[in-house]
Amino acid sequence: MRRDAEETKRRIFAAASAEFARHGIAGARVDRITETAGVNNALLYRYFGNKRQLFDTVFSALSAQLGTAVPFTVEDLPGYVDALIRYYARHRDIVRISAWYRLERGDDDPPPEVVTSTASKVRLIVGRAYFRSVNSTTRFGGVSRKTPVRTPLSGDTKR
Repeated sequence: MRRDAEETKRRIFAAASAEFARHGIAGARVDRITETAGVNNALLYRYFGNKRQLFDTVFSALSAQLGTAVPFTVEDLPGYVDALIRYYARHRDIVRISAWYRLERGDDDPPPEVVTSTASKVRLIVGRAYFRSVNSTTRFGGVSRKTPVRTPLSGDTKR
């Protein structure tokens, strides 16, 4: 019988997500993951490297799924927060895995996907608030519209 590599990876990923949500990195056991997935340990190591790399893969993928499922919009921050809360209520594993990440890997740099997503959201929020304050100051004669304005995070100069 021919093995389907993508299906095997999917089963390992699903089993690992549940295991990491329940037990964190330190408490998760490769044997339980592979038993649940119905594969041997060698396949897990072949497809995902070690347990820490598997956790990083799960964390990054779940973070990316969140970003896709709940698109960020600076125009409706209350709506965004409401959508996040609803998503977290339906997908509790991402909440647990994020908590385990902070507890067990808090000193490590987060995965690049998470950094990029968070930084872009912060830039949008801060940039919008900054330009609102500049525009309101301009209306009252405090700053000329011809004065170059440097955004605090992006380094862009706008006129």
